[in-house]
Amino acid sequence: MSMKFSRQRGVGLVELMISLVIGMIVIAGALSMVSSTFGANASQMKMSRLNNELRMAMSSITRDMRRAGYHNWRVSRDPLDSTDRANLSDGVYTDNPQPVRDITFGTTADSIEVSYDENADSAHATTETYGFIFEDNTIKTWIGTATPSAIVDPSVIKITDFTITDLSQVLPTTTTSGAFDVTLPMYSISITGSLVKDPTVVRTIQETVRLRNVVVS
Repeated sequence: MSMKFSRQRGVGLVELMISLVIGMIVIAGALSMVSSTFGANASQMKMSRLNNELRMAMSSITRDMRRAGYHNWRVSRDPLDSTDRANLSDGVYTDNPQPVRDITFGTTADSIEVSYDENADSAHATTETYGFIFEDNTIKTWIGTATPSAIVDPSVIKITDFTITDLSQVLPTTTTSGAFDVTLPMYSISITGSLVKDPTVVRTIQETVRLRNVVVS
Protein backbone atom coordinates (compact mmCIF):
# COMPACT_ATOMS: atom_id res chain seq x y z
CA MET A 1 0.00 0.00 0.00
CA SER A 2 1.48 3.27 -1.08
CA MET A 3 0.98 6.63 0.72
CA LYS A 4 0.83 10.00 -1.02
CA PHE A 5 2.09 13.10 0.74
CA SER A 6 0.93 16.54 -0.41
CA ARG A 7 3.57 19.16 -0.73
CA GLN A 8 3.09 22.14 1.63
CA ARG A 9 3.91 25.58 0.34
CA GLY A 10 4.50 28.83 2.28
CA VAL A 11 2.97 32.22 1.46
CA GLY A 12 4.63 33.81 -1.46
CA LEU A 13 5.76 37.43 -1.60
CA VAL A 14 3.04 38.35 -4.08
CA GLU A 15 0.29 36.88 -1.90
CA LEU A 16 1.69 38.64 1.15
CA MET A 17 1.76 42.01 -0.60
CA ILE A 18 -1.79 41.56 -1.87
CA SER A 19 -2.95 40.69 1.66
CA LEU A 20 -1.24 43.77 3.07
CA VAL A 21 -2.82 46.03 0.46
CA ILE A 22 -6.29 44.60 1.13
CA GLY A 23 -5.78 45.01 4.86
CA MET A 24 -4.66 48.60 4.46
CA ILE A 25 -7.70 49.38 2.30
CA VAL A 26 -10.05 47.91 4.93
CA ILE A 27 -8.32 49.84 7.74
CA ALA A 28 -8.37 53.06 5.72
CA GLY A 29 -12.09 52.63 5.08
CA ALA A 30 -12.78 52.05 8.75
CA LEU A 31 -10.71 55.06 9.77
CA SER A 32 -12.49 57.21 7.19
CA MET A 33 -15.89 56.12 8.52
CA VAL A 34 -14.87 56.86 12.12
CA SER A 35 -13.43 60.24 11.11
CA SER A 36 -16.60 61.15 9.23
CA THR A 37 -18.72 60.17 12.23
CA PHE A 38 -16.63 62.28 14.60
CA GLY A 39 -16.68 65.17 12.13
CA ALA A 40 -20.47 65.03 11.79
CA ASN A 41 -20.87 64.90 15.57
CA ALA A 42 -18.54 67.89 16.00
CA SER A 43 -20.44 69.90 13.38
CA GLN A 44 -23.74 69.01 15.01
CA MET A 45 -22.45 70.09 18.41
CA LYS A 46 -21.24 73.40 17.00
CA MET A 47 -24.57 74.07 15.28
CA SER A 48 -26.43 73.09 18.45
CA ARG A 49 -24.40 75.53 20.53
CA LEU A 50 -24.93 78.35 18.03
CA ASN A 51 -28.65 77.61 17.88
CA ASN A 52 -28.95 77.59 21.69
CA GLU A 53 -27.12 80.92 22.00
CA LEU A 54 -29.33 82.55 19.36
CA ARG A 55 -32.47 81.11 20.95
CA MET A 56 -31.47 82.54 24.32
CA ALA A 57 -31.01 85.96 22.73
CA MET A 58 -34.35 85.69 20.93
CA SER A 59 -36.10 84.64 24.15
CA SER A 60 -34.67 87.62 26.01
CA ILE A 61 -35.95 90.02 23.36
CA THR A 62 -39.40 88.50 22.81
CA ARG A 63 -40.05 88.19 26.56
CA ASP A 64 -39.86 91.95 27.00
CA MET A 65 -41.56 92.76 23.69
CA ARG A 66 -44.65 90.71 24.55
CA ARG A 67 -45.15 92.80 27.70
CA ALA A 68 -44.74 96.14 25.91
CA GLY A 69 -47.47 98.64 26.69
CA TYR A 70 -48.69 97.10 29.93
CA HIS A 71 -50.05 99.87 32.13
CA ASN A 72 -51.85 99.02 35.34
CA TRP A 73 -54.52 101.72 35.11
CA ARG A 74 -55.80 100.26 31.86
CA VAL A 75 -57.60 97.46 33.67
CA SER A 76 -58.96 99.71 36.42
CA ARG A 77 -61.03 101.95 34.11
CA ASP A 78 -63.68 100.18 32.09
CA PRO A 79 -65.22 100.95 29.68
CA LEU A 80 -62.69 103.11 27.81
CA ASP A 81 -63.75 106.73 27.70
CA SER A 82 -62.46 109.58 25.54
CA THR A 83 -59.70 110.34 28.05
CA ASP A 84 -58.48 106.77 27.94
CA ARG A 85 -58.45 106.76 24.16
CA ALA A 86 -56.53 110.02 24.06
CA ASN A 87 -53.98 108.74 26.55
CA LEU A 88 -53.53 105.52 24.61
CA SER A 89 -53.25 107.17 21.21
CA ASP A 90 -50.32 105.77 19.25
CA GLY A 91 -49.10 103.99 22.34
CA VAL A 92 -48.19 107.26 24.10
CA TYR A 93 -49.06 107.64 27.78
CA THR A 94 -49.74 111.37 28.04
CA ASP A 95 -50.59 111.16 31.74
CA ASN A 96 -46.92 110.52 32.55
CA PRO A 97 -44.45 113.35 33.19
CA GLN A 98 -42.60 112.22 30.06
CA PRO A 99 -44.66 110.27 27.52
CA VAL A 100 -43.32 106.79 26.89
CA ARG A 101 -44.14 104.70 23.83
CA ASP A 102 -44.72 100.97 24.10
CA ILE A 103 -42.14 100.20 21.40
CA THR A 104 -39.86 102.76 19.80
CA PHE A 105 -37.59 101.99 16.84
CA GLY A 106 -34.17 103.51 16.49
CA THR A 107 -32.90 105.12 13.31
CA THR A 108 -32.60 101.67 11.71
CA ALA A 109 -34.42 98.35 12.02
CA ASP A 110 -31.76 96.98 14.35
CA SER A 111 -32.51 99.10 17.41
CA ILE A 112 -35.61 99.10 19.59
CA GLU A 113 -36.84 100.26 23.00
CA VAL A 114 -39.59 98.49 24.95
CA SER A 115 -41.56 100.02 27.83
CA TYR A 116 -44.05 98.52 30.27
CA ASP A 117 -45.25 98.96 33.83
CA GLU A 118 -43.09 96.20 35.29
CA ASN A 119 -43.98 96.73 38.95
CA ALA A 120 -47.67 97.50 38.24
CA ASP A 121 -47.58 100.87 40.03
CA SER A 122 -49.60 102.57 37.26
CA ALA A 123 -46.60 104.54 36.04
CA HIS A 124 -43.66 104.11 33.72
CA ALA A 125 -40.24 104.76 35.21
CA THR A 126 -36.94 105.09 33.41
CA THR A 127 -35.93 101.74 34.86
CA GLU A 128 -38.90 100.14 33.09
CA THR A 129 -37.60 100.86 29.60
CA TYR A 130 -35.51 98.14 27.95
CA GLY A 131 -33.46 98.52 24.82
CA PHE A 132 -31.92 96.17 22.25
CA ILE A 133 -29.45 97.16 19.54
CA PHE A 134 -27.22 95.46 16.95
CA GLU A 135 -23.76 96.85 17.59
CA ASP A 136 -20.14 95.66 17.44
CA ASN A 137 -21.13 92.29 15.88
CA THR A 138 -23.39 91.42 18.79
CA ILE A 139 -26.81 92.27 20.25
CA LYS A 140 -26.67 94.56 23.26
CA THR A 141 -29.34 95.37 25.83
CA TRP A 142 -29.77 98.01 28.48
CA ILE A 143 -32.24 99.16 31.11
CA GLY A 144 -33.10 102.82 31.44
CA THR A 145 -29.91 104.85 31.06
CA ALA A 146 -27.49 102.00 31.80
CA THR A 147 -24.60 101.17 29.48
CA PRO A 148 -25.56 98.52 26.90
CA SER A 149 -24.07 95.05 27.41
CA ALA A 150 -24.02 92.01 25.11
CA ILE A 151 -26.66 89.32 25.60
CA VAL A 152 -24.51 86.74 23.80
CA ASP A 153 -20.80 86.14 24.34
CA PRO A 154 -19.07 88.09 21.52
CA SER A 155 -15.98 85.90 21.89
CA VAL A 156 -18.08 82.86 20.96
CA ILE A 157 -20.92 84.15 18.77
CA LYS A 158 -20.71 86.78 16.05
CA ILE A 159 -24.06 88.35 15.17
CA THR A 160 -24.20 89.34 11.51
CA ASP A 161 -27.82 90.49 11.24
CA PHE A 162 -30.56 91.65 13.62
CA THR A 163 -33.76 92.93 12.02
CA ILE A 164 -37.16 93.79 13.52
CA THR A 165 -40.08 94.37 11.16
CA ASP A 166 -43.37 95.96 12.21
CA LEU A 167 -46.32 93.77 11.12
CA SER A 168 -48.96 95.52 13.24
CA GLN A 169 -52.55 95.60 12.04
CA VAL A 170 -55.06 98.41 12.59
CA LEU A 171 -58.69 97.34 12.98
CA PRO A 172 -61.37 100.10 12.88
CA THR A 173 -63.90 99.33 15.63
CA THR A 174 -67.26 100.77 16.58
CA THR A 175 -68.86 100.25 20.00
CA THR A 176 -71.47 101.96 22.13
CA SER A 177 -68.65 104.21 23.38
CA GLY A 178 -67.92 105.45 19.86
CA ALA A 179 -65.63 104.69 16.93
CA PHE A 180 -61.93 104.11 17.42
CA ASP A 181 -59.06 102.07 16.03
CA VAL A 182 -57.57 99.03 17.70
CA THR A 183 -53.98 98.27 16.74
CA LEU A 184 -52.78 94.69 17.15
CA PRO A 185 -49.02 95.10 17.65
CA MET A 186 -47.05 92.35 15.92
CA TYR A 187 -43.38 92.18 14.98
CA SER A 188 -41.11 89.83 13.04
CA ILE A 189 -37.61 89.31 14.46
CA SER A 190 -34.68 87.80 12.56
CA ILE A 191 -31.25 87.05 14.03
CA THR A 192 -28.30 85.63 12.09
CA GLY A 193 -25.06 84.57 13.75
CA SER A 194 -21.98 82.44 13.33
CA LEU A 195 -19.32 80.88 15.53
CA VAL A 196 -16.25 83.07 15.99
CA LYS A 197 -13.89 80.08 15.83
CA ASP A 198 -15.68 78.52 12.86
CA PRO A 199 -17.38 81.12 10.62
CA THR A 200 -18.70 78.33 8.38
CA VAL A 201 -21.22 77.46 11.10
CA VAL A 202 -24.02 79.93 10.37
CA ARG A 203 -27.60 79.97 11.63
CA THR A 204 -30.62 82.25 11.15
CA ILE A 205 -33.63 82.11 13.45
CA GLN A 206 -36.89 84.00 13.02
CA GLU A 207 -39.89 84.54 15.24
CA THR A 208 -43.13 86.52 15.04
CA VAL A 209 -44.10 88.25 18.28
CA ARG A 210 -47.65 89.24 19.09
CA LEU A 211 -47.82 91.79 21.89
CA ARG A 212 -50.30 91.09 24.67
CA ASN A 213 -51.51 94.68 24.89
CA VAL A 214 -53.39 96.41 22.09
CA VAL A 215 -53.27 100.13 21.31
CA VAL A 216 -56.54 102.05 21.21
CA SER A 217 -56.80 105.41 19.44
